[in-house]
Amino acid sequence: MPQDERHAVTEDNSPPQAATLTLRVAEACVEDIGHAVARLAPIDLQRIGAQAGDVLKLTGNTIALGRAAHSRNGQEGMIQIDGTSRSNCGAGLQEQVTVARIEPDQAVAVRFSPLWVGAAPATIAPDRMLADLQGIPVIAGCVVRVPTFAKAVNFQVVALFLRDLWSSANAPTSASWKGNRRQPARRRCLTKILGAWSGK
Repeated sequence: MPQDERHAVTEDNSPPQAATLTLRVAEACVEDIGHAVARLAPIDLQRIGAQAGDVLKLTGNTIALGRAAHSRNGQEGMIQIDGTSRSNCGAGLQEQVTVARIEPDQAVAVRFSPLWVGAAPATIAPDRMLADLQGIPVIAGCVVRVPTFAKAVNFQVVALFLRDLWSSANAPTSASWKGNRRQPARRRCLTKILGAWSGK
């Protein structure tokens, strides 16, 4: 007699994916301040097809970028971002933002403008600034926070230079900032741009 064939059936318990999610803004972890980290519950990252390390577009009244990470408590429907990111996306605590995963272009140079009047509040070495901003996703027009020994200072991204084009604050393009110390010519270009506001 032929034997009965039994087929194992497995259920797919993963959440349905969506292009975007609307999440409520919560305060960032202290160690994330100034690093453009956006912490979400793992299940919310799955819903938008993202994972830790991906770049996310955060849309409130304006647009900002953040680097995805897992929230500590795993609470669904929340996104933890710092004050700089909240200002960049135009949303306050307990307000809502729309979150989506994006594929950014790689910036080869970024031009900054200082957000202070008068003398620089601290001396900022270009090499230190490069190191602090590596891996931070930026968009033209956004603000970045650079720590110094005295205090953190803010710069606005006024232009992005990509492989074959450039973007200004009037026509923003997303990019992931990544300095490369193994390419001397590129590093000189970056240092020259940053050196204009180093106080030297």
